[in-house]
Amino acid sequence: MPISTTDQNNYRDSLQKLYNLLNQAYWVASTIEAKDAINGLAQAVSDILTVLNQGALETNTAQYTTLKATVGMVNAKLQSVQSQINNWVHVISIAAQVTSAIDNAIDLAAKVIK
Repeated sequence: MPISTTDQNNYRDSLQKLYNLLNQAYWVASTIEAKDAINGLAQAVSDILTVLNQGALETNTAQYTTLKATVGMVNAKLQSVQSQINNWVHVISIAAQVTSAIDNAIDLAAKVIK
């Protein structure tokens, strides 16, 4: 069964925004450990974007099953980062944007990955 193109596009757009914000946060992160964590998360988001950019997803495929597991792990990391981002990034506007983008990405993931 195909996933709604609109939902998939909205999710992809939200992840692209999050990816861009994570890259901004990387440059203003306060420690090397924070930079490493942000960079790792940005790479994980990029991996999901790579799959989403390949086209329409079907729910009954191995690709979808793999993506579902990856999204679950990344969403758990995103939730963890939400509680730490203000400690890592002292530019309040960027930290707030990252937090908002995380919320949006997690919400949209629920529509695409069921």
